Amino acid sequence: MMKADSFLDQQFYQNPYPVYTALRGVHAPVYLEEVGFWFIGDYHTIASLITQQSPGIVRVSPYQIEQYAAGLLSTLGNRFDLVKDFAIPLAIKTQVEPEVTANLISGGMLALMSHPKQYALLKAKPERIPIAVEEMLRYDSPLQIDFYTLKSRAGHLPAGTHVGLGIAAANRDPAVFHNADVFDITRKRNHHLTIGVGAERITMQVVLKLLLQKNIGLDIDMDELKYAPTMRYRHLISLPVRVF
Repeated sequence: MMKADSFLDQQFYQNPYPVYTALRGVHAPVYLEEVGFWFIGDYHTIASLITQQSPGIVRVSPYQIEQYAAGLLSTLGNRFDLVKDFAIPLAIKTQVEPEVTANLISGGMLALMSHPKQYALLKAKPERIPIAVEEMLRYDSPLQIDFYTLKSRAGHLPAGTHVGLGIAAANRDPAVFHNADVFDITRKRNHHLTIGVGAERITMQVVLKLLLQKNIGLDIDMDELKYAPTMRYRHLISLPVRVF
């Protein structure tokens, strides 16, 4: 059995990817004793288990999302918190899953702002926004681990076993994704496994178009960023930004 001390260490939540790197591509389920569940990190095993998952329900139109987002941005100054002042209020207003939406907006924009060449490319070619959003979903998955009850046997695990699916691990699998740890908005064949994000995906596409027009950048050092202590979500507590 594999010890999971890393999952209980506060540092894990700041940067879980070393742990996911160790677990990804492991074909056999691994038992994480300290947290009490079986973990599956293999891309193809996870893909076979989630093929029947719902893409999510879109309750509002892109036009409504744009109106809400633009109105919210108009009330903010040149410095604001992208999580607390924008992402969470927008998700609540549009009835889109607050946790995943806030994580996607903040994590996606953090990836973009911390990769200036990719940011400049997207500003020059905004038609790449849908592709960029897919890369954001893969690179820093807003949903890191999903929980699933096996409907049939998986390896030596019988049907009915509760398992953790390592979405973030699978999305960085080097056997599936070329340069898996590189953020690349031109990535082709991006078959990531971040599931159930239909509404969040549409929201992010609309929001990204508006934020690109604002020309925002980080207003905090990268080493000062803090994440909430939760394994399931990649949740930035705060993301101060400024308009340049």
